[in-house]
Amino acid sequence: IMGELEEARDAAAAAMQAHSRLLSDVSHELRTPLGSLLRMTEALRADPALPAEARERAAMADAAARHVLALNEEVLD
Repeated sequence: IMGELEEARDAAAAAMQAHSRLLSDVSHELRTPLGSLLRMTEALRADPALPAEARERAAMADAAARHVLALNEEVLD
């Protein structure tokens, strides 16, 4: 029975490690493009030549990207 318990413990530990690695990978894959998107929207919003309507759309895209980033952080916590 001890051998079975040790095997079960080892399997559970391996599953937890795989789960942590998956969350880390998914988080990285989300953060990378979101970071680029946030930098782009920031640059657009800072452009004085950008029409007001386009600036508003850039602000909406920025808010959406920040929301997804916050959701990503919540999932990881």
